[in-house]
Amino acid sequence: MRAGRAKGATKIVVAPETELGNLPDRASRRIPPSILLDVPETATISREEIFGPILPIYIYETIQEVVDYLQERPTPLGSYWYGEDTEEFRTFLDHTNSGGVTRNDGISHAFLPGAPFGGLGNSGSGAYHGRNGFDTFTHRRTVANVTQERGISDGLNGRALLDEEFQFAIDQAVAGAAKAFRDYLK
Repeated sequence: MRAGRAKGATKIVVAPETELGNLPDRASRRIPPSILLDVPETATISREEIFGPILPIYIYETIQEVVDYLQERPTPLGSYWYGEDTEEFRTFLDHTNSGGVTRNDGISHAFLPGAPFGGLGNSGSGAYHGRNGFDTFTHRRTVANVTQERGISDGLNGRALLDEEFQFAIDQAVAGAAKAFRDYLK
């Protein structure tokens, strides 16, 4: 992120005022969520997957600009569309590739039991030979369509990922997925 700022990007920190003085905090492994504007193509963050609360924003005028931009780069682990289920959204789905897609929320596609999760290329690989090879090279991606006002990611805002309530919710989700899988095998 520093390299992006050194090359001209603008950083906007979106942490609560009460937390700004304590972040980043190496002991708790917390860094403030940040938005990056005007990120140059030469910045490392423009070319690598991001695993952290950093969101570079790229401005576009047409959906074709987005499609072209994504087709010129390695396939991302996830794609996120904030907006209606429009012709532009359908064009985005039809002409881009990613590990999964969530519309109007963050990371929901990863929490759907029974739906595939994973990436392509640098974002992940699968098994091959026989049916596994067919499945690996015929990528299916999950599209999560959030229709409620609040999504899963709303509950993650402002909390440590290891707090007791969040850990309980994850345990319940895993238990539910395991039960669904056992029921499927019966």
